Amino acid sequence: MNTVGEARNGMRWIRVDLHLHTPASEDYAEPNVSFLDILQEAERRGLEIIAFTDHNTVAGYEQFQREIEFLTTLEKAGRLTSDEEVRLAEYRRLLDKITILPGFEFTSHFGAHILGIFPPNRPLSLIEATLLQLGIPAEALKGGVCSVANTRHVTEAYEIIHRAGGIVIAAHANGPNGVITETLRMGTSGQARVAVTQSPYLHALEFINFYTDHEKFTSPGFYNGKTEHYERRMFCIQGSDAHRLRRLAESDAQATHRHGIGDRYFEALLPDRSFEALKALFSSQDFDRVRVPKRDQKQWSLDVARFSGSTDRQLLRAVADPSAAAALWPDVAALANIGGGVLIVGCDPGGKVTGVERPDQVTDALRQSVAEHLTPAPYLSFELMHYEGRDVIRVEVKANDPPPYVGSNGTVYVRRDNETVAANRSEIIQLCRQAIAAGEPSPLDNGETLELPRSGVEIVGS
Repeated sequence: MNTVGEARNGMRWIRVDLHLHTPASEDYAEPNVSFLDILQEAERRGLEIIAFTDHNTVAGYEQFQREIEFLTTLEKAGRLTSDEEVRLAEYRRLLDKITILPGFEFTSHFGAHILGIFPPNRPLSLIEATLLQLGIPAEALKGGVCSVANTRHVTEAYEIIHRAGGIVIAAHANGPNGVITETLRMGTSGQARVAVTQSPYLHALEFINFYTDHEKFTSPGFYNGKTEHYERRMFCIQGSDAHRLRRLAESDAQATHRHGIGDRYFEALLPDRSFEALKALFSSQDFDRVRVPKRDQKQWSLDVARFSGSTDRQLLRAVADPSAAAALWPDVAALANIGGGVLIVGCDPGGKVTGVERPDQVTDALRQSVAEHLTPAPYLSFELMHYEGRDVIRVEVKANDPPPYVGSNGTVYVRRDNETVAANRSEIIQLCRQAIAAGEPSPLDNGETLELPRSGVEIVGS
C-alpha cells in the first residue's frame, strides 16, 4: 500500500476527514476548544482536507471565518497585539497546509443524518438558504441543534443538497441515526433501503466499524455493485464524527462521542487538496482512488500515547539504531518499579513517528540489555506495529516480582513527573515496603519467614 503523500500519475494520496463538529454543535463535548485547537489537531493527525459539519447549521464555520477576518482587519489597522499577531500567523500557516470546507450534518424527517459539504468560496448565506429549504426553521439556523421536527425526507434532502452544489454523504450510514439503520429500525421495505443507498444524488456512504461489521446490509462490501437491486457501486468512506479534540481513553466507558479528530479518516488519490478535486472523484467511477486504512484498538491507543506525550506509565522513545535501544533498560526498570507500563519505540516524545529500521535487532538489543542490567528481570512483551507508514515496537512491561528492580549500576529507577529518574531515599523505602507487604523474603533472613513482634493476648494452649 502506498503511503500518504506518494505521487502517482501527477496525483498523491491525501488524508481526509469530512465529519468534524465544533463547539457550534449543541452536543460538543469540549465547548472551550478553539478553532485553532481544531486545526492544530488536524495537522497533528496528518489531515489535509477537513469539513466542519455541525448539526443543522454552518455557524461553526461562520465563527471560524469571522475570527480570521477580525484578526486580518486589526492587522490592516496596525492594532494587533503580540498574541493576536502570533494567532493570525498560526492560522495562515495551517491554512497553507489544510483545506477547510463548510458543511452541515442535516437531520432528516425520520432522524437519519446526511452530510452536505460545500466549496470554501460558497457564500454562507446560500448554504443557510439550503438549510431553510431542507426544513430547518430560521430561528434554529444558528443553534446547532441535533433534532428538528418536520424536515425533508432523506431522498428529497439528497437532491436538494446536490442541486445546491454540495457533496452528499450518508453520515454513519450503518450506525445510530444512519440511513441504513433507520430503514431497518422502522421495518420499511427493501425498496426504501435501495432508495436511500442508491440515489443518483448521493456521492458516498460513510460507515462506522468499517472492517468489523459483517452484517449483510450494514457492511461496506454489500455496496460493491454486485448485489441484486444494489447495482450502483458506492464510494464507501469513514469519518471521525469528532465531538472532541482527541479520543477518550477506554476507561471512560460511559462517555458518548468517544472519537477525536482524525481517528477515522479515509485517503483519496487527488491532484490537489481542493473541493473540486474531491467532488470530481466522488462523481467518477475511480473507486480505487479511495481507500480506508484498517486500524485496531492498539493503534488508537498508540494515537493517545503519541499525542498526549510520555506519562508515568507510557513512554515514547526514538532510536537511531539497535545500540540506542540497548540504552533503554532504565526506562524498563522505572516502569517495572511502578508496577508496569508501555514503552513505544519508534516515536519521539514530541509525537513524531520516526519508525524502527531493523525491528528484530532492536528487539534483541533491548531484551538482552534488560537481562544483563536489571535484577530481577521483568516480563517483556514485544509487538511490531505498522503505524503511520512506519514500523514501531510496542513493549509492554509487566512486574511479576515485587520491587525494587535494581540496575547493574546500583541505581533504582522510577518514573517521576513523566521522566525516568534515580529514586530518592523515600522512594526506595516505599518500594521496599511494597515488597515486604507482598511477603517478599529478604537475603538477610536467609529466605526464612521473619517472626515479627506482636502485641495483645494469644492463647497458646489449654
